[in-house]
Formats: sequence, C-alpha cells, structure tokens
Amino acid sequence: EARASSDPLSGFFVCRRRVVDGIEFRPVGFKILLELLVCVPHLKVADVAVRQERRAAGDSKASLRQGLLYAGHLRSLFVDVPGSARRWKFALVGASGLAIFLPLLWAFAVPGGFPPLLAFLPAFALSLAWNGVLNWRWTFADQRAELVGARRYADLAVLSGCLVFGVFALLVTAVHVPVLAAGAAAAAAGMTSNAVLNRRSVAERPSVWAGIATDQAVQAILSRLASLVGAGRAFILPAGALRAPGVPAGVLQHVTLTRHPLLLTEAPSHRAQRRSNIDATSLLLLPVVDGDRVAAVVVCERQAPRGFDPAALDAATRLIADLLPLLAESEAHPEPRQHRTQPEPRPAR
Repeated sequence: EARASSDPLSGFFVCRRRVVDGIEFRPVGFKILLELLVCVPHLKVADVAVRQERRAAGDSKASLRQGLLYAGHLRSLFVDVPGSARRWKFALVGASGLAIFLPLLWAFAVPGGFPPLLAFLPAFALSLAWNGVLNWRWTFADQRAELVGARRYADLAVLSGCLVFGVFALLVTAVHVPVLAAGAAAAAAGMTSNAVLNRRSVAERPSVWAGIATDQAVQAILSRLASLVGAGRAFILPAGALRAPGVPAGVLQHVTLTRHPLLLTEAPSHRAQRRSNIDATSLLLLPVVDGDRVAAVVVCERQAPRGFDPAALDAATRLIADLLPLLAESEAHPEPRQHRTQPEPRPAR
C-alpha cells in the first residue's frame, strides 16, 4: 500500500472529500496519508515533486518516542485493517504452520513411535487447520463473506497437501532421509506451491467496496440523498458490515436481516427538562434490496437539534433504488472508473 506514493509519510497532500468519508481514522502522530493508502486501496495517486530547504531554526520532532508511536501505528494498520499487507500475513501464517508441523511430526514419529507416513497425517492435519483458520480470519478477513473464495482456498490447500505428502513419502521411503529433514523439505515444497496456487488471491485488492465508496456516480447519489433529507453526510456499507463509526452495535445486522429501513434518534440528555437547542445524533439506515438479498446499507447521519422525520425516511427509501444498477456494475467490474458518467439528477420531492 505504501508503494502507491514515493513519500507515504508526507503531511503535505490533498484528496477529494469523498475519499475520506466513512473512514475510521486512527492515525498516530501525523501519518494520515498512510492511513488513506491502506484504508482506501483503490486510490489513484499521483506524486508532485517538492524541494525542501535545510532547517534554518528549531529542532526536529523526531525522537525515540515518535519512533515507538509509529511502530504502534504500523501494527494497527497491519492487524486491525482487514485485507491490508496480505502478502506479509500470508507468509507469516505459513511460517507459523511450519512451526506447528515440524515439532508435531517429530513428536509422533520419534518419541511416539509412529511410522513416518502415519505420523505425517495428524501433524499435517493440525498445521493445515491452523493455517486455514488463521488465513481465513486474518489474511483474507475482507473476503470471508465470499463462500466461493473459501471453497477455492480449501481446494488449493488440499492440492498442496497432496504434494507435501508425496514429497515426504518419496524422501522417507526411497531416499531414506531422516524424518525431520524430510518434513522440512516437503513443507518447503508445500509452502512454495501454496504461494504459487494462491498468488491471485494474495494479490487481490481488498473488497470491491473500497472502490464503490469512492465511485463518482455512487457519490453523486449519496450527495443528492444527503441534500434531500438534510443529512450531514451519507455513506454506503456492504451488507455484511458488522460496524460503522457512529452506528450502535448490532443495528447494521438488524437492518440486513429484516430488510427494513430504520430511523434512530438519540436524545441529547436523559433528563426530561433538557434544552431543546442541543444537537442530537439522528441516523437513517436504508437497506438496498436486490430481490431476496440486501446488496448494501446506506447510512445517513445528522447532528442537529431536530432529528430525521418519517417523511425523510420515505424520501430516502425511494431514492436509494438508483444505487442498484451501479452496485451491480461495480461488483461485475471491481476496478473503479474515474470518469463514470453521473446520472441525471431527479427533482427533489
């Protein structure tokens, strides 16, 4: 992600507002550009050269503390952002599987007294289960909703396992290599084949929703929607999203399951005699229903003394139907098109 720019740590950059809408920023220090490059992987980035003079006065803010904060920021981007740094995660999971497979193979074959080929089976099965769960929960966390991807990964893992067993059996029975050395060589062959077979999945960009979120035509409809209902902002989320900034836990799942729009207004105070001019949070959650499934959920947010009313909910529900053809096209062609023609605006009711 950082290679998209020659200076990903720069504090001097500009972007369109729609790029940052809906992003849960957690920057440490001033590394906001790096957050953008990781959290919006479909960004079109262009560098403009800047020449800096030597510092004439003052001291640098760089320190050991700043370095430790930056390391913590990298950890957050690596661990907490689904789909980020996928190649590194895939490699680390493979190495951890090797650390499980070899000790178990030795334990079953040497102290346990199992025949080498029989000792291979439980050791490999446990390491395969470890790798599968960790990859699906971490490396491919942004693709978990895609059952096709899960089946593909499982099929390739079985194919790679057959290769590992074949190499191990050949080394142990025909060449008479010691069990641990044969296991290491077979695992190396399996990791190589696994990397080759999964190269497309590993190189795949995170979810298509990163492109949808910045698509010009989609943003045009969301802007019109926000203007129509008087929202401060409107953003779109995939139907499988579990949480979003400012949305109470469980609400997105409820809207997806029931396929009914929802209006929430938060009182500014629990007291009955509260002031009437204090801003409160009001949310409209609108499922974009495509046949018998929910394709997306649109969230409208308002911070004002008065929340949304039922008329705003009705008007928003009618307008989001315009998103269906755009979502279908974006899912069929994941690469965002920067110059997509925006739809003709409809008169507000």
